[in-house]
Amino acid sequence: MMKSTINPSAPTTDCDTLILQLAQSTSPFTVLFADTAILQTNGNAQFFFPAAVSGNSYYLIVKHRNALKVWSANAVTLTNGFSFDFSTAANKAYLSNQKLLETGVHGLYSGDVNQDGSINNVDFTAVENLTQNNPAGYHSHDLTGDHLIESADYSLIENNSMLLLNVAHP
Repeated sequence: MMKSTINPSAPTTDCDTLILQLAQSTSPFTVLFADTAILQTNGNAQFFFPAAVSGNSYYLIVKHRNALKVWSANAVTLTNGFSFDFSTAANKAYLSNQKLLETGVHGLYSGDVNQDGSINNVDFTAVENLTQNNPAGYHSHDLTGDHLIESADYSLIENNSMLLLNVAHP
């Protein structure tokens, strides 16, 4: 389902950028490490962290430029070369805060363009206002990934804002 949004004029398997943060497994759940990677159209992304994280438990937090952050349901004990797949079940995310994309595949809720932790009228207004300027390119307000900010983008926000979605975390 994913397409190359980084440069649609020269499509590759590079889809978009993601940030993976590692937060303490106990309150106050402070983010201790972060890395940015390119998400591939097959859903894979490879992140790199210092060797010191191995053997320790962290909540995994996935950030995207226009989606709600997703926290892992539980702290995960990391090992060298660990793998974690949020997409296989909603309950991989804290409070199952993921969208069912198709049978057996879950993903992020799109529409938090200002990254304030909720999808609401503020996001809708921001996208709607930009449609007047017809900006093109790689923007956080482009939810469809077609490099245009248009009514299809704020339709996604409108649908998700009705669900009263917020970042769910411990």
